[in-house]
Amino acid sequence: MLALAAPAAATEREWHFGASYGFAMIDFPRGLARYGTGGGAHVRYGITDAIDVDMNLMLYGFPGDDRVAPSTTAGLGYVVDVSRWFATVGLDAGVIDLVGVDCEVGPQRCGHTLMPAVGLPITLEFRALKELPIGVRFHYQLVFLGGPSQQLFVGAYGAFAK
Repeated sequence: MLALAAPAAATEREWHFGASYGFAMIDFPRGLARYGTGGGAHVRYGITDAIDVDMNLMLYGFPGDDRVAPSTTAGLGYVVDVSRWFATVGLDAGVIDLVGVDCEVGPQRCGHTLMPAVGLPITLEFRALKELPIGVRFHYQLVFLGGPSQQLFVGAYGAFAK
């Protein structure tokens, strides 16, 4: 029985380069929520077999609002990697830049609004192959000092891990 067991696949000292694409929502306290799509590039590095440091670059677009929201975050994540299914739950902080792209239609929305944000990224991934995880990514952010109060992303996720 012991001879047939597969070796453990901890994420310690593992680089993880991923991308996501899916549904995005940004909510304003004095207005309606805006819906669109977005995606991002994600890098994780396993400090230990349970703790990762992660960095994210995202871009969300809201077509009915003529605004885009690029953002960047960095933080720590807790990884549960006991089988081919991996779950990562983290806490990150960064900035969101709400950019008006059509100044003729809405001059009051033209320009940049840079806002700090704190987020909760959650990833559930399956490793059919050790180096190619696929799954679902969820990222909720509280936004401070600006127009929107919160942002949400849910989408498909794929990565290369080495």
